[in-house]
Amino acid sequence: CALPIYEAWFDRLDADEILKFDLQHGETREISWLLLHTVKKKVDPLDLDFAEATAELISYREEMSSATDFYRLAKELSEHAPSRTNGGRLGWVHRAEPGVVDKNVRQAAFSLGIDEISQQISLAGGMALVMCHQVRPSPEKSEFHQLVRRGLHLTLRPIVLERFQTRLAY
Repeated sequence: CALPIYEAWFDRLDADEILKFDLQHGETREISWLLLHTVKKKVDPLDLDFAEATAELISYREEMSSATDFYRLAKELSEHAPSRTNGGRLGWVHRAEPGVVDKNVRQAAFSLGIDEISQQISLAGGMALVMCHQVRPSPEKSEFHQLVRRGLHLTLRPIVLERFQTRLAY
C-alpha cells in the first residue's frame, strides 16, 4: 500500500518527468515494417515516386493475409537493410520515443491491433506498411508508481550506500 507522501510526490512531477518515466514503463508495441524508398524526381527507371510506391504497397498489402506473408514480403522487398534480414522487425517502440522511429510509423503502430497491417504510410523519403506483433500495455497507476519507485530505489541505493560508507570511514 502506497503512503500518501509518495502519491503527493507523483502529483508534483512535471510533464517532462512523467514522460521520462512513461518511456521506461509505459505502453510499447513490437512492430515490423516494409519500407520503399521514394524520390521526388526520378533519375533512374528503378526509382519510385510516392505514387508508384503507394501503388506497390497497396499491391503488397493485398497479398498479405497473415503475419507470415508480411515477414516474407518484408524480407524480400523492404528497402531498409537492417530490418529486412529479420522480416522487417523494428522491435519495441513507445508512442513518444523521440528520434528512434518516424512519428508516422509510431502513430500507425499505436492504432493497430495485434497482427494487423496498416495502410500505406508516408515518411520523409519513403512509404511503408507497418504491422503490430505484440502490445505491452501500460501498467495501472498503482503498479506504474511501484515500478518508478523501484527503479529510483535501484538507482539511488548504491549512491546512498557509498556516501554512508564514506562517512563511516571518517
